[in-house]
Amino acid sequence: MKRVLFLQKMYGTAEEARRLLQQAGCPYEPCWSDEVSPQPENVAILVTKEHHLDKTTIARFPNLEMISLGFTGHDDVDKVFAEENGIHVYYVPGYATDSVAELILGLTISILRRIPKSNRVIREGAWDKPVIPGTELNGKTVGILGTGTIGCRTAELFLAFNCSLLGYSRNENPRFLQLGGRYVEKDELFGTSDIIAVCQALSDGTQGSIKRSELEHMKQGAVFINTARSGLVDHDDLVSVLRDGHIHAGIDVYSDEPERGKDPLLELENVVATPHVGFKTHEALTRLTQQTIANIGRFFAGDSKNRLVPPP
Repeated sequence: MKRVLFLQKMYGTAEEARRLLQQAGCPYEPCWSDEVSPQPENVAILVTKEHHLDKTTIARFPNLEMISLGFTGHDDVDKVFAEENGIHVYYVPGYATDSVAELILGLTISILRRIPKSNRVIREGAWDKPVIPGTELNGKTVGILGTGTIGCRTAELFLAFNCSLLGYSRNENPRFLQLGGRYVEKDELFGTSDIIAVCQALSDGTQGSIKRSELEHMKQGAVFINTARSGLVDHDDLVSVLRDGHIHAGIDVYSDEPERGKDPLLELENVVATPHVGFKTHEALTRLTQQTIANIGRFFAGDSKNRLVPPP
């Protein structure tokens, strides 16, 4: 019997996953790796919500027909090996657009209004302890690196606070222009923005593309937000500039994942940190499960939507 193997539990119950598979028209029997270990040759579809899927893992299943990725970023999936072996790969773009954009806004306001510091003060009962006044978001200039779906949604949220929008992206997005955004060179974006939100995808072209020269060019006291991928930023440069106290940062992604907690960024007072939770809302995780399984239905229907890799 051919199987759909879930390498991890998806959000929701196993019964819901079975129901969604039936709705998708999947004829294969689902199973979960923590409950049963099917014969590798019986696994026809692999479902994973973890980012790392290398050649060794894929090669364990000699009759694999399709991989359904339960995430958006796919830079650490061996797509070349999948294609060479005739395996379809689908992914889930856009399931966490609102969740990530809202976290960007939340981190920004937390930094500007010094919410973590104020929280500590009141919990310590130190009402008379001086707290440095915060800063309004209203009227600030926001630079958005990467004006795709998440970048444009982020722009919409900042626009509601009467912010000016600057953009830097490989391609100009008409939606960003409709919002009143203005595309500029990277140097201008870093030099004139009060807040910079990183919304780029990680690729060979963007790996480590944000360096000391850009970070030091930011205005004194400006805010740098990264909820995208840590690999976009030269990590040592970011730590060094933050230690100088030149800027503030809101960080949701780290160089040491999944061994979170060791990053030197977490030692700095001018950093507000969250443990890679940009995608982690009930709504986004529900969409993630639904869309990951819906992609299996697309595979059987020959629908190329959300398909990353067709066989050669």
